[in-house]
Amino acid sequence: LAGRKEHFGCPDSDQDGIYDFEDKCPNEVGTLFTLGCADDDKDGVINTEDKCPNDYGLIDNKGCPEIENSIIETINATSKGIQFESSKAVLKDESYAELDKIILILKENAALKIDIEGHTDSSGNEDKNLILSQQRADVCKNYFVEKGIDEDRITSVGFGSMKPLVDNETPEGRAKNRRIEFILSK
Repeated sequence: LAGRKEHFGCPDSDQDGIYDFEDKCPNEVGTLFTLGCADDDKDGVINTEDKCPNDYGLIDNKGCPEIENSIIETINATSKGIQFESSKAVLKDESYAELDKIILILKENAALKIDIEGHTDSSGNEDKNLILSQQRADVCKNYFVEKGIDEDRITSVGFGSMKPLVDNETPEGRAKNRRIEFILSK
């Protein structure tokens, strides 16, 4: 493909002033700063990598606006109250009030998305722990959906015992490793 004379014969397919051989996105108009790729919200994260391409955000937050610390702190504190029956994916009654607090935050902040991670300790069969952790994360997700949170805003994944917080050698350590974590994004 031949380029124009003013470009010394180098092609610039999208006419953004960045030659195709230097243009990371030669078929869309971009800037030199974004190596020729589009960044509609001008936050420095190109659209194809921007989790919030229509909202000015932070590079460290994948192009999404910062989530208020108070919301993150509430979610983290609330997650500690999520309890299941031993070796089952059945929530204990006291867990529903904690999940309802998270649902309220999600309803008040419609742009938020939530990843639900299930974790177990290292006791027992590794494959069964992985399945149990996924089932527990799914139980939380299903509760959110039943309470009106759009399923497209929620992911759930089980990690079994792959991501321990502390050593599994003591009963206290194993108790800390059996958990549900909620990670917010926009």
